[in-house]
Amino acid sequence: MNIIKFTKKQIEFLTHRPEDCLAEVMVNSDYPHVSLKLAHTLAWELITGLEKRKSVDLSKLSRIQRDMLKDCIEGSTYQCATYAEDEAQYDRDIKCMYATAAKLEPFLGRIDVPKY
Repeated sequence: MNIIKFTKKQIEFLTHRPEDCLAEVMVNSDYPHVSLKLAHTLAWELITGLEKRKSVDLSKLSRIQRDMLKDCIEGSTYQCATYAEDEAQYDRDIKCMYATAAKLEPFLGRIDVPKY
């Protein structure tokens, strides 16, 4: 088992990415053979699981769900809204996103944290 626990703020970041976006990105890139409906179901399972458990067991995720988890960070726009409102909070959010990426990188490979 590869269970990774997240803080409340890390869960906010990860679950900020809408399931529709996750599904579309996967189907339009590395998983064209997966139907949009199936991709959306897998994204919904991932996001609701994170919200419910505040952790993830990477050994139970499919390859597409692992890629979706990575995209939750790489495709995030969470900090973009924060930056417009409060630059100090933006800096804290970026540090938290890097910490989230650092937890996942040993299992998912390099994760690029977006900056705005």
